[in-house]
Amino acid sequence: MKARKIFSGLLCFMLALLLLLSGCEQKSDQDNDQAPPNAGDEASSDGVGLEYGFDSGAGCESPPFYSAYRSDVNEFDINAVTLEFCYGGYYPLGSEYALNYYGASYPNFELRFTDTTGKSYFIKSVDENFISEKYRCYIEHIESDDTERPIEKIKYNHSETITIPSEIFSSEYGEFWFEVWGVNTKLPDSQMKCLPGAGAPFFYKIIDGKVILSSKPFE
Repeated sequence: MKARKIFSGLLCFMLALLLLLSGCEQKSDQDNDQAPPNAGDEASSDGVGLEYGFDSGAGCESPPFYSAYRSDVNEFDINAVTLEFCYGGYYPLGSEYALNYYGASYPNFELRFTDTTGKSYFIKSVDENFISEKYRCYIEHIESDDTERPIEKIKYNHSETITIPSEIFSSEYGEFWFEVWGVNTKLPDSQMKCLPGAGAPFFYKIIDGKVILSSKPFE
């Protein structure tokens, strides 16, 4: 059983690496009704907490990179929209193997928020290779009697607290993304772009001066 899971993970990873040649397209050009690759678990817009990106939910179609967020609340002051963010890459044989054999290296990367117009809100630059053990994540298979397949949960090595810039909340309601951007130095003439899969969506609305966040469109 364990060997079959390892083989399945390797097969999925090899298929996912084909996506490394392309990054995130501008969201204004996308069909916003289409769910992101890792949109398996998502958060309430009416309850206390908020969570996204900890359930892979897409099998072999999943990209090798992931990002997630969570908070105990989904209502914030506009100048204090602060959540815990996680991000990383899935490397079944380890990050060194991925660096040496899979044609991808991001010696530094950036964290950004991007709105539906394509405008980016720079958060910070990190002078570390994204493909590393520090930014590695794992797929945990949880057996369940309610489903034919095991539940797949994403476990991240890295997390940090980030405050979303208040400037992004420029309307009564809207949509934006948390994203990891970088240049794959193993590709000729590679451009700075969003790492495939390393983006997480937000929907917001302003009520009585408070920001309400959700991972799904408000009804």
